[in-house]
Amino acid sequence: MSHMFPRPMPHRSLWLIALIVLTPVIGAEPNATIDDAPLVIVTSRAPGAGGTGQGFVIGEGSFVVTALHVAADRPDGGDGHINAIVNVYSPAWGAVCEARLVAADTEADLAILATPWRGHPAYVLADSSDVLSAGRLRVVSRHTMVDALHHGQPDRLADAPRMDVVDLPVDYIAVRAGRPMGLRTGQADEVGEGWSGSPIFFRDRREVAAVATKSTRTVNRLGEEESAAIEGASADLIRDKMDAARQKQGFVSYKMGDAPAHADRAAPLMLRAFAMAKADRHPEALLILHELKLLRPESAAVHVLLANEHQDLHQVDAAEAEYRQAMKLNTNALGPRILLAQMLNDVDRRDEAVKLLRAAWDEGLPKPQLAVALINILGQEAPVDQRRAWIDAAMQVNPRNALLWMCLTQCHIGTGDAPAAGDAIATAIRLAPMKFELRIWWAEQLKKLERFDDAEQQYQQMILIQPNNPTPRYLYAEFLRERGPERVEDALTQARKAMALPDEGKPPRDVIRELIGELYSAQVDATE
Repeated sequence: MSHMFPRPMPHRSLWLIALIVLTPVIGAEPNATIDDAPLVIVTSRAPGAGGTGQGFVIGEGSFVVTALHVAADRPDGGDGHINAIVNVYSPAWGAVCEARLVAADTEADLAILATPWRGHPAYVLADSSDVLSAGRLRVVSRHTMVDALHHGQPDRLADAPRMDVVDLPVDYIAVRAGRPMGLRTGQADEVGEGWSGSPIFFRDRREVAAVATKSTRTVNRLGEEESAAIEGASADLIRDKMDAARQKQGFVSYKMGDAPAHADRAAPLMLRAFAMAKADRHPEALLILHELKLLRPESAAVHVLLANEHQDLHQVDAAEAEYRQAMKLNTNALGPRILLAQMLNDVDRRDEAVKLLRAAWDEGLPKPQLAVALINILGQEAPVDQRRAWIDAAMQVNPRNALLWMCLTQCHIGTGDAPAAGDAIATAIRLAPMKFELRIWWAEQLKKLERFDDAEQQYQQMILIQPNNPTPRYLYAEFLRERGPERVEDALTQARKAMALPDEGKPPRDVIRELIGELYSAQVDATE
């Protein structure tokens, strides 16, 4: 399994639920007293995953609050998260920067990010007493803008409102030890997927009561989805996590910057380039980013964006130059190190890639992402003791990273410790039970260990996880074919089912068709 960095309310068994009487949902109009400037866009880039969401700035203009599943790869169904490279885009400043995950609450799906900015427009957090007495709430979002960016639709940006606003009643407040830790709003048609990371205000005040972390839709007796409610982590929990982040060793050394100029010119360029790149319109995105670089020559993140576009256009030398310039401008930036190392490895310059990553490790840059990147490039050529040291250090930062547990499984397999390997992969799957790629890799390892019945169970689980995806059925058919003539008919059944599913391009239709032909021939040969 490759670990490259390519381009959901939690359980509350310990929480007391304070119920609030519902009042009818009232449509909202934008509230002029709420400033949209603290609203930001958050992107994450993790191995095999990536996303676009939103957040908001708080504190002294350096911290960003968002949902954990926005800032990291958080597979459905598990209680883990996989660390990502995170960028924050400020439409108010026309600026983009790399951010670090400095505090998280997995249960509440809450993330606190640190940026190199100081003095960015920020919101103020509400007091506990105000949250406990809340009656009506106002959710403020850049949902329309984020949706246009996520789907690569630059022409929608010009008409996108500065804010999407909806008023909602309080359904309940979740209280722990007398303090509000979370809340749930009443339902509305306007909200749903894509609102995570939005601030939740009191309707008539400017203080933030919570951050939206999840939207849930009810289903009626006919199986039809109805309006959605929003769940969120409260201001008290956000404040606790911010305090913990400030006390972290090394945080104060994270380089701070100043408010940039020309925001009115830079912001539309930044957003349009984002959407162009998302739409695979790389030449156009590149031209816009060069214009943006004239306004933001000292922005390491802009240079990384330029490098991404050069790389997508197979312009390796230009991409390398931009990555290296980004590293000079921000020596604390993780993104350019990992992305350049991956590119160097792809063009057969592995020694340079490993040297780059080892230097980043020695300089104290985030361990979970670096450990995965190093192991991905070196594989079993790195001694087991070295890989274990990387994994152990990374797990000190995030013991709930399923990819680290997968890497540990590889180590145990390499030393012949099958029970330990089984325990490690079981932990990985518990942390990320719906992560399709993890099960593919484990099924392949089980085949190598000749544990064919266990491997077959993994393929069957893949089909249950993604029933409308042809890939798991195709892989299952290949596995069954390898099991011998007595499983050819089962293999043919799975291949035909894969062919009948919607075409997602992976695997290509002609590949599935070829497998069906080969299986049919094998079936005929077996009957002669």
